[in-house]
Amino acid sequence: MDFAKARVKLTKKMRIEVKYMNELSRQAVLLTENKIGSLGDLNAFRTKLEDEVRILKGTRESLQRKKRKSMNQEDIDKIDEELKILAPKIKKLNTDIQNCYKIEKRTILWQQEYDKAMKKEQEQQKQNELNQSKKKSKKYLR
Repeated sequence: MDFAKARVKLTKKMRIEVKYMNELSRQAVLLTENKIGSLGDLNAFRTKLEDEVRILKGTRESLQRKKRKSMNQEDIDKIDEELKILAPKIKKLNTDIQNCYKIEKRTILWQQEYDKAMKKEQEQQKQNELNQSKKKSKKYLR
C-alpha cells in the first residue's frame, strides 16, 4: 500500500487541534524571527507593530480620499494598485498583533500555574521538614 496517497478523515476535534498547532507554530516563528525573549520584548514589538498599522491605515484613508476626489481614471487605477499593496501588509501586521496578545495571555497563564506549583511544592517541603523534625524530637524523648 502506498501511504503517501492514503488520506485520513479528520474529526472535528482533530481539525481544531491541527488549527491550534498551526497557530502555535506561527507564534513560535514570530518569536524567533524577531528575537523576542521576554514579555517586555513582546510588548515593545507589539507596540511597534501597532504604530506601523496606524501609519498604514492613515495612508490608506488618505488614498481613499484622493480616489473619491479624483476624476482621472489613470489616477484612480494607480491609487487602487497602492491600496491593493497596502491591504495584505495591514492584514499581516494585524495578525501578528493578535498573535502577540495570544502569546502574552498564554505566558501569563503559564506563569500563574508555575507560581502555584512552586508555592505548593514549597508548602510540601516545609511539611516534610516539619515531619522530619517531629520524628527527630520523638527519638530524643525515648
